[in-house]
Amino acid sequence: MRLILGDRLKSIRKAKNLTQQQMSIIMNITLRAYQRYENNEQKPAYDKIARILDEFKDLNLAWIFTGEGEMFKFGGEGNNAGANPEFIKQLAEDLQDKDDSFYASLSISKEKMLDVMLGRKKLTRIEIIELARKLNKPLNEYIALAGYMPEEFKKIVGNKKAWGLFRSMSQLTDAEISQVMDSLADTIRQHFKNKEKK
Repeated sequence: MRLILGDRLKSIRKAKNLTQQQMSIIMNITLRAYQRYENNEQKPAYDKIARILDEFKDLNLAWIFTGEGEMFKFGGEGNNAGANPEFIKQLAEDLQDKDDSFYASLSISKEKMLDVMLGRKKLTRIEIIELARKLNKPLNEYIALAGYMPEEFKKIVGNKKAWGLFRSMSQLTDAEISQVMDSLADTIRQHFKNKEKK
């Protein structure tokens, strides 16, 4: 039987031998607010859950959000195999209020999105671009957080003019943006190679 969120919070608290007061301090909330969460009277906001994840690095992200799998990660096999955990956390936050019509507007199925959240699958860079657009997120930040930013781009990350280029690419398809990124990475790579030769 899958536990509901309040029961999962209680399970974490007991596994860590903490009091409700200690959990409320970790989540930066009042004791009464924590008690409402644990009693399933109120659902905690994502930032409150994020505090627990920051405090207990061994917790399984998929279990926290869905109740599936084990409470803790084992043997280095985390729930985000091949995916950046920070991106998964951000994606969970960005998708928490989305309904079926949002998922219907994507080329990515809802089932795949769940598999991504559970660490079973990984999104492609083109899918990340599509999500960033649909969620109105800064393209460069989403791509970097997902781990798809070419290494060469990190050298120009502070250049606002360079990042302005991403905003001007709104007329391109997601695949074309990905191709532009590869081309720019090649150009930047060549530029630094030429600089090293001089």
